[in-house]
Amino acid sequence: MYAEVLDTLGNNSRELVEPLTNYLVGRVQKDFNERNSYVGGIFTATNRNLPR
Repeated sequence: MYAEVLDTLGNNSRELVEPLTNYLVGRVQKDFNERNSYVGGIFTATNRNLPR
């Protein structure tokens, strides 16, 4: 990905930058048997805005 950059002299240029990225992490847990047993899971995701 490239970003348009305008410097203090008014010159335009293109600079290589990282793509727009979103991260998601989720966790669930359930206890059973008066907190002697647990069942749980973790979900992760990464979404990037990459041009095709």
